[in-house]
Amino acid sequence: MKIYSSPALAGSASHGSPATSMVTGVQSDVLRAQVDERLDQLLSEKEAQISAPQEAMRYMALAPGKRLRPLLTLAATQQFCGEPSAALNAACATEMVHAASLILDDLPCMDDAKMRRNQPTVHRHFGESIAILAAISLLARAFECIAQDDDLSDATRNQLNACLSGAVGTAGLALGQAEDLFAGDTAAQSYVETMYHRKTAVLFIASAEMGAIIAGADGTERRRVQNFARHVGLAYQIIDDLADGVPAHALDKDTGQDIGKPTLVALMGPDAARVKVKQHLDHAMELAAQTGRGTTLQDFVHQHFISTF
Repeated sequence: MKIYSSPALAGSASHGSPATSMVTGVQSDVLRAQVDERLDQLLSEKEAQISAPQEAMRYMALAPGKRLRPLLTLAATQQFCGEPSAALNAACATEMVHAASLILDDLPCMDDAKMRRNQPTVHRHFGESIAILAAISLLARAFECIAQDDDLSDATRNQLNACLSGAVGTAGLALGQAEDLFAGDTAAQSYVETMYHRKTAVLFIASAEMGAIIAGADGTERRRVQNFARHVGLAYQIIDDLADGVPAHALDKDTGQDIGKPTLVALMGPDAARVKVKQHLDHAMELAAQTGRGTTLQDFVHQHFISTF
């Protein structure tokens, strides 16, 4: 579903040359494989027989996915000249939080989804009670993984957990989901954009900022990377809404979930929504060019958004 034609989105000189600086698909696959391997390790149990909640945690978190949030953490770490391997546990924590949010979003009392990541949703496979327990356990494990990361200082671990926890609660994912559930289909554009920020962008922001924290970025750099990630997250949500009209067999999850809900696609129409995506990605590329000491964040946007959709 290619929706961009802007030279800025194709890697103009101001955004760096894809031929010389672009993270290749092979490199991205290697990083994704490292995330998956560490996720498997972090979600493995010493007991010979795992419990139903543990099995459900692995079922969701290890299912094939884009892993955008952990990859963003690793990219942000590298952007500020940090070592990505030092951020691997924190990156996996962002994926655990994301997986937990998907389990909860899919519940019958929420979106009542049937498929996710090309398999039955957790509540359909394990039952609602186990799904809820698995989501709670994934959240707990995410913060535990950071707290127990002995390669990071106490101060860094505290900053990471404060950053990630702030994205989860009533200033972030939880409030965003509530706003999505109860807004109706007549919400104003400003309401929808604020909802997008809370339900989606906040976790992108936390993921990027955590990488910056691990790499020792200063306050100014962290604020800039937060703004960068906000535009990436908002673009992602609009793209996700555009995909809701694609036949379900073409994706790995249910479609038609946005009927009767407020979305920018419903308010503006698909063409204007695509323009909005382009604007957010242009802003993200501009901010990435001003952030840190490399092109890793620009490469991330190009690899996972501009060249893909």
